[in-house]
Amino acid sequence: MRNTRLLLVMLFALSLFNNYIAAQEVAISLNVQTAGTLRSMINVNKLYLITDLTISGNLNGSDINCIREMAGRDGLGAITTGKLSKLDMSNANICSGEVYYRSSNYYPYLCSKDTIGANFFKDCKALSTIILPNNILIIDGGAFSGCTGLTSITIPTSVLKISYYAFSGCTSLNSFTIPKNVVKIEGSAFLNCKKINSFKTEEGNQYYKTIDGVLFDKEGVNIIAYPNAKSEIYTIPNGVKTIDPNAFQGSNIYSITLPYGVKIIPQSSFSGCQSLSYITIPNSVTTIEREAFYQTNLPNVVLPESVTSIGVQAFYQSNLRSITIPKNVTNIGYGAFSSCYKLIEIHCNIQTPLKCDASVFKDVIKTTCKLYVPKGTYSAYWLSDMWGDFTNIIEEVENSNNTINVKKEIIFTDQDVIVVKGQNSGKTIRIYSIMGQLIFSSISTDYESRIKVKTGQNYIVKIADRVYKVAL
Repeated sequence: MRNTRLLLVMLFALSLFNNYIAAQEVAISLNVQTAGTLRSMINVNKLYLITDLTISGNLNGSDINCIREMAGRDGLGAITTGKLSKLDMSNANICSGEVYYRSSNYYPYLCSKDTIGANFFKDCKALSTIILPNNILIIDGGAFSGCTGLTSITIPTSVLKISYYAFSGCTSLNSFTIPKNVVKIEGSAFLNCKKINSFKTEEGNQYYKTIDGVLFDKEGVNIIAYPNAKSEIYTIPNGVKTIDPNAFQGSNIYSITLPYGVKIIPQSSFSGCQSLSYITIPNSVTTIEREAFYQTNLPNVVLPESVTSIGVQAFYQSNLRSITIPKNVTNIGYGAFSSCYKLIEIHCNIQTPLKCDASVFKDVIKTTCKLYVPKGTYSAYWLSDMWGDFTNIIEEVENSNNTINVKKEIIFTDQDVIVVKGQNSGKTIRIYSIMGQLIFSSISTDYESRIKVKTGQNYIVKIADRVYKVAL
């Protein structure tokens, strides 16, 4: 009996000791002279205990596969118990050859010389700090995607290209510096990096620059990426002509003003911006691509007359209450306004009802949502497919000045928001502090404008020649 108790005590003590050892930081330095031999240099029982690895020498796909296992994922993406958190590869050489990762369809990814390959460290959630090899030229697609624990990465000046989705889902990164020799950053490289509050570019970069933490091309005509964690009222600088797909996706932006000259609001550019409540779209925009405003908080949108195409699921699951569709629209894509459960008012200025897929307004409550159509077109809309499903089809009423639904503005507050309602399209709304400091200025395009301000203060709202005092 005494021996049994003693054995149990010893086993319990051994368990505690093993847990203690497993919880300690284990820092190891290794030089791999022959590529493909890393695994043979580490005792199999200690492979998953290393937390800090400094590695030099020559590495191929087999070695990267081993490092992946140490960092929590094997070459098929399965979870391991590896604890590798810090990885210093500054003096390592990436060599061609051997498989480091296999995708869901078992497509093999092979190492390429001087390249951090596609999905290289995909989903290695244990990694928190990485220093890349000094001679790397390319960071390939999805190389660090899903590395949710990554807080710091050192990229050498040798890097020339950062590919699609390279850092997507790195939700712990809070800043990112573009090395001076980078000549190409592909779209969505920083998708869903929810804590990045600023981008920086190294001095001397001839292809990219940052303005107030936002990433642009060097000429300032294309906006590449807006930091997800940057929350503010933002006006894209004049001169910008294009926006990269996904550039603002998932960001905390509250209000955005697009400059005249932008022609396309690209795919998923504002998708998932759940704080986005106000947008100014200039009369140069012709196309709103698929999922551009997917799951945004925009309550009211007036599209300018220049718009001719609204893409597939462009406003899917947004919080729209009112939308104005201009007369020149010739295409509305599949599910463009589907699942907009709060939509109560549609102003469609198209003279002849478009033939649209039945899904365009799927799940919109057509018995309560009012469809406003041009004067004299009630019968055509009532008889047409899809549009005729609305119970309340109402012809817009024009006054003697040919201005539709003219109303004076109504101004009120909603918690920390000043709300301006009325037909103010083309008018500048300015908000001043009680001391006369201008804190907001934008040309309105919506029936309702919502401007976020600080509570506990008084404000002056000026629209054209009318002035209002507002207290929050």
